Amino acid sequence: MERKTTTAGRRIAGRAGKAVGKTFEDNRLYHGKIKRAPKDIVPLDNPDNLSSFAIYDVSRHPVRIRAAVSRGAPYWSIALTAYNTDSFYVVNDRQVSGDIVSVVITRTGDSFVPCEGDRVVAAPSEKGIVLVRTILPQARNGAALEALMATQTLASMEPATSCAR
Repeated sequence: MERKTTTAGRRIAGRAGKAVGKTFEDNRLYHGKIKRAPKDIVPLDNPDNLSSFAIYDVSRHPVRIRAAVSRGAPYWSIALTAYNTDSFYVVNDRQVSGDIVSVVITRTGDSFVPCEGDRVVAAPSEKGIVLVRTILPQARNGAALEALMATQTLASMEPATSCAR
């Protein structure tokens, strides 16, 4: 799969990229790490969050996000934000009955036949941000935190194809 960093993606993630010295590719999830006070002098986000983010680009094809729901956390979600920073979709752990969620982002007006379990969302912009977030529990057991981090890194993005009916 060809990955390309777009001008819009650079604008959206520009500050974050400059802060960590990275260039971000479209349609690829980047996973954060658990913040640890002595090691992270100035964490870039809330130390109670475990976050993964991506710049989505549906200009050429729909994109499927698959993620394992972090059941051992107080809260877990996938949030989608349009290019203009308007939030347009959120699914959280309380809305998902299984342990895996599949969200397909399409362009507005595109036809797409979902596979079983897909949640299809028409994006108001061809580019935007995906944020997968886990709120960490108050009791910070090392093994439990590592398990949450392992679950978070299972999240992935790939081009989505319609399923036959």
